[in-house]
Amino acid sequence: MEIAIQSSKAVKPAYGCSRSWDTQAMEVVPLTAFDELLNEYMSSIHAFYPPALSNAAMEEGLAKALAEHREWAGKLTADRSTGRRAILLNDAGARFIEATADVALEAVMPLLTPSSAFVQRLHPSSDGAEELMLVQITRFACGSLVVGHTMHHAVGDGFAICQCLLAWGQATRGVAIDPLPVHDRGSFFVPRDPPKVEFEHCGVDLTVRQEEKNPSNNINDDDASNKDVLVTHKLHLSRGFVSDLKSGASAGMPCPYSLMQCLLAHLWRCITMARGLTGDEATRLRICVNGRCRMSRPRVPEGYTGNVLLWAHPETTARELLGCPLGHAAELIRREVARVDDAYFRSFIDFVSSGAVEREGLVSLIDTPEFQDEVYWIQRIPFYDLDFGGGRQFLYMPSYRPVDGLIYVLPSSPFGDGSVEAQVSLPSKVMDAFEDCCYTLAKMAAKVSLEEVRKAHRAEGMATVLAIGTATPANILYQAEYPDYYFRVTKSEHLTKLKQKFKRMCDKSMIRKRHMLLTEEILEQNPSLCAHMAPSLDARHDIVVAEVPKLGRAAAEVALKEWGRPRSQVTHLVFCTYSGVDMPGADYQLTRLLGLRPSVSRLMLYQQGCFAGGTVLRVAKDLAENNRGARVLVVCSEINAIMFRGPSEAHLDSLVGQTLFGDGAAAVIVGADADEPVERPLFQLVLARQSIVPDSEGAIEGHLREAGLTFHLLKDVPGLIAGNIERALEDAFAAIGVSDWNSIFWVVHPGGPAILDKVEATVGLDVTRMRASRHVLSEYGNMSSACVLFILDEMRRRSLEDGCSTTGEGMDWGVLFGFGPGLTMETVVLRSAPITDGPTA
Repeated sequence: MEIAIQSSKAVKPAYGCSRSWDTQAMEVVPLTAFDELLNEYMSSIHAFYPPALSNAAMEEGLAKALAEHREWAGKLTADRSTGRRAILLNDAGARFIEATADVALEAVMPLLTPSSAFVQRLHPSSDGAEELMLVQITRFACGSLVVGHTMHHAVGDGFAICQCLLAWGQATRGVAIDPLPVHDRGSFFVPRDPPKVEFEHCGVDLTVRQEEKNPSNNINDDDASNKDVLVTHKLHLSRGFVSDLKSGASAGMPCPYSLMQCLLAHLWRCITMARGLTGDEATRLRICVNGRCRMSRPRVPEGYTGNVLLWAHPETTARELLGCPLGHAAELIRREVARVDDAYFRSFIDFVSSGAVEREGLVSLIDTPEFQDEVYWIQRIPFYDLDFGGGRQFLYMPSYRPVDGLIYVLPSSPFGDGSVEAQVSLPSKVMDAFEDCCYTLAKMAAKVSLEEVRKAHRAEGMATVLAIGTATPANILYQAEYPDYYFRVTKSEHLTKLKQKFKRMCDKSMIRKRHMLLTEEILEQNPSLCAHMAPSLDARHDIVVAEVPKLGRAAAEVALKEWGRPRSQVTHLVFCTYSGVDMPGADYQLTRLLGLRPSVSRLMLYQQGCFAGGTVLRVAKDLAENNRGARVLVVCSEINAIMFRGPSEAHLDSLVGQTLFGDGAAAVIVGADADEPVERPLFQLVLARQSIVPDSEGAIEGHLREAGLTFHLLKDVPGLIAGNIERALEDAFAAIGVSDWNSIFWVVHPGGPAILDKVEATVGLDVTRMRASRHVLSEYGNMSSACVLFILDEMRRRSLEDGCSTTGEGMDWGVLFGFGPGLTMETVVLRSAPITDGPTA
């Protein structure tokens, strides 16, 4: 068979009467940060049934389309002001090649495979090309037509390339070009001021430039002869096959995985098995992610002509990928693709604009020999909409690219049966094994049991506290001075006997100082807060709804900094406060303040009270251990403004609250299977349970009223807690075999000194066991749910300072108790971590 080139010419834009461009001067369009990642040509072919329009009509249509898509008629150059690559709009034109084949297209259909030499003759070669767009029209003896194109990826991504081709078809048919292209490459990717680089991009999207090696020094003749040839196999997956694949991957899941997640998970496992990878060998994909539907501030318009691409990098070991059900691989893909969101794209723009690329000599990861296992999911790019006005298109196919592990998932033909086609490139020696795996593993995936699915989604290890952060308002009130201050700001100095009683309560509180958001200035502006029961809920809510998330953010930032991993890897957020109620809640506000991914799973806990420090750890333990790879950010933020009020002789229990409560926020990050040494375990969460203390109804209560949150406390609360503490200890430690309560470290919610004293006496504790709890009470007062997290922070810091062998004061096992409304008791069994040479905070 013969393909004969009949002509080759440059087709320049035909502007006609109306010009959307100023063509009087040659314009230089700088490439964006995303364009700069790409430096290769992409080739594809489209096959059409007869009849076909004349070459002259198609040439004329191309000239009209280039008048709107002028970039493709230019050339790449260097921007003199920056030295970076740019597009010179010189209207040099696109290369237009006319060819004929002396056979019927039907006769050569078996040869239409991506890696065949025949297909590579149906589109222009990029070797030595200066044009950014090269097209070839090949007419077959039967009247069929093949249009091949080779287009530079730096100019535009798959959507941009498709828009230009569709415009060519529209112009050839004589219809208006729609959508009109958007050429502005400067407005949508403006760096923020100041830059906000929230994610790691070096080694992910960019890498350090490697010096080119002389091939003659590294490859001998034997190496060259033994090098395996890459071949491309085209898979045709029926609708039933795909349906079974999705059912198998999504078994037992409340929300099924998408076609993309299931199919890529299946192909990933097949490639890994075909290569013979085993054990702890790493296996990964590099999934091209379209930012057009992800960037939202501002949005990228439909007709944008450039690139908006980055990559997701799901990675695991061969053992885990092949040993777990298909759904596990689908979840890894789902999670990593979701991570590449608007915040990630914006972070990349800021990183590139920071000068780091030039300083560190970074280049696109695509330009390195290590770049493989690249995935292009182009199923939704409407290449099949290309229509020149002749016979309909029946085939679209990307051409051969020598990339090991390259995967294209192709657009579905509008005339097809719902099947899916994919192209996979692999060394020829593993291709047979890959084809076998495609169907063997699919059958195995369909037979996965629910128990296997559950196991695959669970972590292997135990939930562990990986970082702790705390924060308090700047306003400090010293307890010795507080009675005078409190009665003065509430205008209650005339209650002299009550003031003396309050002073005695403060003296016995064992509190040295507290932090409070409410300053004297704020109280003067909101006098209703100072009256005992004046309607004031609106004023209180206005304060706490704004300030609780801010205080939580301050604590979370400390924890995130210690954790050391990108905040984009936070998968869950648990927020707890008794300070107010609002919709959307403080969890939503904190997500925005921290710049967490919009897809982070949130849980808001309102009105729990002082036991909730144990509650949030219990919830975080369940989330971390039942969601493989989860990293749970827990935040407790408490501000006393919701229950601050003036004194009343008729309500002494309210006065107890004014004696004890302070403001503070604490955050911890909890996860299983710590990634050491990046993550440093602090305390394992071994067991967590909640119970109601018998015969304790009404012991501690709070009620939200027009006057704010009221607090009610019975005198025998310390006795009720102490009377049940030993039973709680025995139940918690029975399976562990611990019964000497002085051999464990203690984290006890300091609801007041009487509670600590009573627990200490009941179980016969040494006075040093409560040291951390008493310190937090002394320096911060009762901060409700945040207290026990402050105590954990104090304990691990003091253990390090004192040269202890573990984070638990040198002891292995420990217990955390939370007490609060109900009367509710939270019990958490902890295991400390060894203290290594480096700091734990």
